[in-house]
Amino acid sequence: IAWLLARYSKGTLSNWSTVALLAFSAFGTLFSIYLTFLEPFVIGATCAWCITSAILITIIMILSIRPGKFALRQLKLV
Repeated sequence: IAWLLARYSKGTLSNWSTVALLAFSAFGTLFSIYLTFLEPFVIGATCAWCITSAILITIIMILSIRPGKFALRQLKLV
């Protein structure tokens, strides 16, 4: 929903949605790091689906950094 709003709305709503997308993806990346760290120690196994999910959320975060920084500048928060 944040991506759709960032992509198809204009003005302040678009900027806030872009910032939200960056925040959600950063949280998702940190949570994926935590879960990936737990896999070998708690579960004792790794999951291909989990690793793929961690890679994808990290790519989403990397791709949302530049638009997020631009949106923060437009909102005059940075």
